[in-house]
Amino acid sequence: MKRKAQRKGLVRPDLKPSSWIYFLFFFSGISGLIYQVVWTRMLTLVFGHTIYSVSVVLSAFMAGLGLGSYLYGTTIDKVGKPLLVYGKVELLIGLSAAFLSLLFSKFSPVYAWFYQWMPDLFFQTGLVKAGLAFSLVLIPTIFMGATLPIMAKYFVTGETHAGKQVGYLYSINTFGAAAGCLVAGYFLIEYLGVLQTALVAASVNIFIGIFCVLKFKKSDPETPIQWNLPKPAPHSFQFEKENILWIAVSFLCGFSALAYEVVWTRILVFGIGSTVYSFSLMLANFLFGITVGGLLIVPFFKRNYNFRILLTLFQLGIGIYIVFSIYQSDWVLSSFFRPLRMESPLSEFWIDVRNASALMFFPTLLFGMSFPVLTHLVTRGSENIGSSLGLIYAVNTLGGILGSLVAGYLLLPNVGSQQTLTFLAMLNVLTGILLFATSTYFSGVLRKGIAVSISILLILVLGLMPDDLLQGIFLRNSLGKKKPESLVYLNEGLTTTVAVFNDDDDNFGLRRKSLILNGVNMSANHMHSQKYMTLLSYIPLLLIEDPKDVLVICFGTGLTSGAAGVYPGIDTVDAVDISPGVFIAAPHFSDTNYDAVKNPKIHQIVQDGRNHLLTTSKKYDVITAEPPPPTNAGAVNLYTREYYELTKKALKPGGIVSQWIPLHSQTETHIYEHFRTFLESFPYVMSWYPSKQELIIIGSNDPLDIDFKKIQKRFEHPAVKNVMGKIRFENPFTLLGSIWFLKRELEAMGSRQRLITDNNASLEFFLSAPNAVSKENVYRFLKNRASFSSAISMVKNLTKADTENLKKFWDQRLNAEYAGDMFELGVQFLNKNDLRRANEKLMEAVKLDPSFVLAHYFLGNSLAAIRDFKQAENHFQSAIQLQPDFAEAHGALGNILAAQGNLDGAITKFEKAIEIKPNLFEAQINLGIAWEHKGESDKAHSHYKKAIRLQPQDDQAYLMLANSLYNNKKWKEAVNYYREVLKLNPELVQARENLKKAQQQAGNKNTSK
Repeated sequence: MKRKAQRKGLVRPDLKPSSWIYFLFFFSGISGLIYQVVWTRMLTLVFGHTIYSVSVVLSAFMAGLGLGSYLYGTTIDKVGKPLLVYGKVELLIGLSAAFLSLLFSKFSPVYAWFYQWMPDLFFQTGLVKAGLAFSLVLIPTIFMGATLPIMAKYFVTGETHAGKQVGYLYSINTFGAAAGCLVAGYFLIEYLGVLQTALVAASVNIFIGIFCVLKFKKSDPETPIQWNLPKPAPHSFQFEKENILWIAVSFLCGFSALAYEVVWTRILVFGIGSTVYSFSLMLANFLFGITVGGLLIVPFFKRNYNFRILLTLFQLGIGIYIVFSIYQSDWVLSSFFRPLRMESPLSEFWIDVRNASALMFFPTLLFGMSFPVLTHLVTRGSENIGSSLGLIYAVNTLGGILGSLVAGYLLLPNVGSQQTLTFLAMLNVLTGILLFATSTYFSGVLRKGIAVSISILLILVLGLMPDDLLQGIFLRNSLGKKKPESLVYLNEGLTTTVAVFNDDDDNFGLRRKSLILNGVNMSANHMHSQKYMTLLSYIPLLLIEDPKDVLVICFGTGLTSGAAGVYPGIDTVDAVDISPGVFIAAPHFSDTNYDAVKNPKIHQIVQDGRNHLLTTSKKYDVITAEPPPPTNAGAVNLYTREYYELTKKALKPGGIVSQWIPLHSQTETHIYEHFRTFLESFPYVMSWYPSKQELIIIGSNDPLDIDFKKIQKRFEHPAVKNVMGKIRFENPFTLLGSIWFLKRELEAMGSRQRLITDNNASLEFFLSAPNAVSKENVYRFLKNRASFSSAISMVKNLTKADTENLKKFWDQRLNAEYAGDMFELGVQFLNKNDLRRANEKLMEAVKLDPSFVLAHYFLGNSLAAIRDFKQAENHFQSAIQLQPDFAEAHGALGNILAAQGNLDGAITKFEKAIEIKPNLFEAQINLGIAWEHKGESDKAHSHYKKAIRLQPQDDQAYLMLANSLYNNKKWKEAVNYYREVLKLNPELVQARENLKKAQQQAGNKNTSK
């Protein structure tokens, strides 16, 4: 009789739950998040590392979890034997996950075959990606989603509180998920590899499944084990009026929680960066908050609390904290991300934890407390715990999917982070108000009055909120914090926050424009960057006979694409970038990128560059890539062997791949790994070193044809002469003099290193390699340069005179490297006002490299500071001769001429500086002063006013204009400008005294405040 009852599920042989199962459920959570991290990584290699692909994969994952919870919630209520069912489910998770991981590791060719038969339209390809992701990921994730209601059925008996047990289970499993994020992101993938990490997680599930089945068998040895899973039963949840409210609240909790996560992820990159560790840390922090919330709510179930009021307070608390975090964003996110913070990885880890926790821990804690409460409110007892929990979990997950999509696709790109957070906070507060207004607290009139009062207060707070409260975060970058007035362009796009700044405070004190992506300096338009970005396309273009088609992966400022687009004979330049914002920002760099976005030959393609190579059938003469340094999340996909194999297949006969290798943000070992990996794909390889700490490595399927006479002839074309002249590579000797490593040297350095592969991408795990390559190591590295005789043996049609000339440029290039270090030391001494040592170092720099423009410029400034005007004039003249459009040098020379009494010459130079760069503030000021000394006060006033328009927050131009008006007895105007001066700088005593005198002279008896 007992056995019959057991088979009907009326008597449970596992009536007394084992505490070991908690432990196993924790490890099940670990494996679940490992799958999410690993499968997202694997599938973005196939679908592309875009927001669309990531969203599709995560949505498929979450949909499976929700569907599994919904389907098996009622089923477990009806069939019983939860421990046995749980064991079988864990076995199926492990087996299906292992199979799926093996499939994903080989899935790229399958997707490429699918893509051939699809129209090249965003909607259709998006549907195919979604269909493939959902069909593949759904099976194991359905089983994962089933585990929580099954475990709830196992632990919740007639004597236990449903909310209490759900709180424990939810917290334990979520804590395992948080641990899984950290273990996978920080250790397993680095040391085991991507596929192996997934297989380890599958092994954990299989072990758990076997353990639970054996434990069930031990508790009831007479019951035969049937390995088939019970079929999902129809849902038996009672949709009462009150329960519908809790279902709606569960949906809103899921919606707002995942929407917050999307926004927080975008904001946190300005504090903890966008690295392989960042996502794991952010997600782990998010899950840890939920874990703590689930544990903290457990004691409340032991007493008869009013759970409706608790839920009301949770929703109000979430919304209020979000509004507080908006107002106090700079305090909440206290430090800014600094790449390669490697001196103390552990301390930097805790700084990142503090940043993430300050932003998200309190709201996620309240979300974690809400879920068990909602389950408790809809559960009648142990008999319907599975169906109740399953429905609440499924609805919460559905809300999460929609919340992440709405925030990522609709809100963030259209209204920005602040307005998105504001909307979500309002949603939480209104939910709290709704719960309060529909309750039975107080009298109906009083209750409605309180609800209306809170609503009005909410409207006032949000209505009066300034719209730039998060600007302080967006002004951050990896070098510090920018001035608000330097921001030229800001776009919070789908994938990236793109910003362009006018920098007047860079390391060399010269103005430039910088491109900042997610808070990290990615590029700029100074000469150093212009050299390597131009040559990234021009080295291969100058070597190939009649190139037609170019692929540029990573558009950046547009210089590589723009320069390629004006090369003679080019038909198409396909410029591919994952972020549409960089194309929108490109016109801000039009003075250096040859108006790339206006060139009809340049096709803007918003796509993952690697995915473009995987799916295109087009062949190219030149393929260039300048991805972010590989420590940036996802960038390593453009440095792996599999990526180079894709480029190799996309080359025309004789085509060349040109890859940027940064020397400033990696370890020496990592640089050698680049060489080993590149050599693995290309039989013909060499590298060039055009500017400091920037290496270009080129490879081809065919022998590289370096014909001096052909290159010389190509240099004579006006377009090539213009482009190469701008970066001061005026002839073939400067180009060939930058050859650095041939294949033999690259093999010697890279032969013993690891390959960089999709499965083992060691480059991005920088915490285990705590020292970026130092200057000393760079020198040792550069000393491996190929011999001159080896290099010229690859160059055809060199005469004896050509060889001798080339040798001079060859030697100068190495001297230029040492000159760069002397220059940096000189600038440091100059900034410390140590003029003697500044002059020594800067003089040494120009001796080593007479063509070093900036060294001449700063040496001129240093000599001017000790009043050696004649020598300073010579060096400014040298800088201008080397770079005629160097506006700052023209302005500095004007100052020297003015100091020597040559006002006419000074005016000419100031006007030239302004002609080159109309927004040059100092030149406008100094031109005004020069005209003042010439007695032309009206002209002086005109330039002072132009300077004010350029920098309205600078008191200098106001003061110069006010003093000039005062001296010319224009009292009323002087009064107005002195007042502006004192608004900006109240400490200027002389300005305050002059204001009083001017007021008296103007007949105005009012004293200044």
